[in-house]
Amino acid sequence: MVSTKTTRDGSFFHKQLEQNGYVADIIGDLRTRPHVYHYLVTKKGSCEILTWIQETSRERALDGAATALDSFARLRSAASL
Repeated sequence: MVSTKTTRDGSFFHKQLEQNGYVADIIGDLRTRPHVYHYLVTKKGSCEILTWIQETSRERALDGAATALDSFARLRSAASL
C-alpha cells in the first residue's frame, strides 16, 4: 500500500509517497522555467539517500518515484525469503 501527502506553496511542490518501509519525496522547484523536479528515496527513519533523480516533469518524477518504491519493496521481499 502506498500512502501519500502533498503540499504546495507558490515556489515549491512536495509530495511524499510511502510503501513497505521506504519513503519517496518528490520536490518541484516552480520558480524555474522549465520547472525542475527531483525525487529521492530513503528507508523510513534513515537519512541515507538510496536514489536521487532529477526529472523535467512532475509526471515523470511521480512515475519514477513509484517505480523506485516498487523496486525496493521487491528487493526487500526477496531478501526476506
